[in-house]
Amino acid sequence: MGARVSWALAHALRDRRLPLPGKLYVSSSTAPVLTEKVRGWNESDGELIRDMRELGGTPPQVLDDEDLLMALLPILRADLTVLASHPYRPSIPLDVPVHAFAGRDDCEASPELMAPWCAETGAGFGMDVVDTGHFLDDTGLRRVIDVITGDLGRPGTRSCRGRLG
Repeated sequence: MGARVSWALAHALRDRRLPLPGKLYVSSSTAPVLTEKVRGWNESDGELIRDMRELGGTPPQVLDDEDLLMALLPILRADLTVLASHPYRPSIPLDVPVHAFAGRDDCEASPELMAPWCAETGAGFGMDVVDTGHFLDDTGLRRVIDVITGDLGRPGTRSCRGRLG
């Protein structure tokens, strides 16, 4: 969800002529132009829990604690509902480079489903494919950190562009 929120925020900043990020980093999220089905948002609790188990990323202690799980489900369902119901409105691509991170074995946002993020920018696109599923493991997280810190360490790299006012 973070990828879509940051993408929408970048568009809102541009529309308001506010400073844009120097780069947009997205992970484990299909490109906005795709109309992939979002699992779980309008399914029963049992089906949502099954989806959580299949995706991984939720600690077994959470899945085994019924009270905690029941407290978590409405929050997760709300997030998934936003993803499923927020309409894609084609727009002028951002003038912000986009770098995507895709899990090679991600059944929700495979590298093929993340590649169309390239259409969301007119300023350059890159993608790293890491050996993981939907949730990045330590190796995948290390790659994200290395790419971002490498970008921040480049001469002339700024954290935002544009002017206020």
